[in-house]
Amino acid sequence: MAECKASMMERRAQSRGYRALVFLFASIAFSAFPVATHAESFEARTYLDIGANRSPSPDLVPDFRLGPFVREESRFGEDGLTYVKASAGARMTLLPWLRTALSYAHMDFPKTSRRPAEMGVFDAFLSFHVGTLATVDKNGLELHVTDAFIRYRNALEFRWESPLHWLAPFAKGEFRVDLDAARVNMLDTWVGLLLKLLKPERSMLSLRLFYGYETGRRGKSSWKGGHFMGIALTATL
Repeated sequence: MAECKASMMERRAQSRGYRALVFLFASIAFSAFPVATHAESFEARTYLDIGANRSPSPDLVPDFRLGPFVREESRFGEDGLTYVKASAGARMTLLPWLRTALSYAHMDFPKTSRRPAEMGVFDAFLSFHVGTLATVDKNGLELHVTDAFIRYRNALEFRWESPLHWLAPFAKGEFRVDLDAARVNMLDTWVGLLLKLLKPERSMLSLRLFYGYETGRRGKSSWKGGHFMGIALTATL
């Protein structure tokens, strides 16, 4: 009897998680449609993230993990490569639901007269599950050294852990607040698929395929947006 009730509760949680994901996808599509139809650009994006994640003392602190990482983001427009962001830093897992990252980033802007830029970044990730729905809330602070301002970023991602353990649809929305302007200056939404290329219990190599829409107004009186599609490869050693 107890097993039957547990099974019923699990099915209900999975159903709620599935409905929540469908609602999220629909909400993002509905809210993004009015601005997306007026987008002025399209670009392709690639992300490569390689890092290590080890516990210095598995017996004493099994949840604590620490390791370095490097990350590169490239963007391609009609004229070719337009943006390159190279990051290096360290990630730390404090609890199963709490991770942090500290990094330095250098940005180049080929095809434009904009000078290269540097910044320091601190991120905190809060993770939790409701049935088969996984949620990650990312809170970040960026110190833009070259451009002399601070940006707060908040990204909320929902991922459905489907019966196919190697496949997980996801949706993400993010806003960015520039403290010198005291307003939200960037918004973006992503939808896509997460492919786990190794066994789920190892999760050492994954690939994301996604579509997104980003709009911004830093230094402008009105919003300007664009579509993008991309691929992201993550490897944890």
